[in-house]
Amino acid sequence: MAKSNHKGKSAARLLGVQILFEMEINGKNTKTIVKRLTEDYLKEISQLNKNEISDKDYLIKILNGVSLNQNKID
Repeated sequence: MAKSNHKGKSAARLLGVQILFEMEINGKNTKTIVKRLTEDYLKEISQLNKNEISDKDYLIKILNGVSLNQNKID
């Protein structure tokens, strides 16, 4: 696995946890969240987290996977 790809996936996992927490607290759904995942948003979040820019496709895969399996996870 390429080093930059690994860092992007690692950043996506961190951001995924943050987003899932927000979804749980604020009752937002995945579709609403995915709409805001622009390149500018991901850059801004990476700067706040002092992290690499998240791998957007991997992040969406995480969010959709959790949403589809929410009952099993809970």
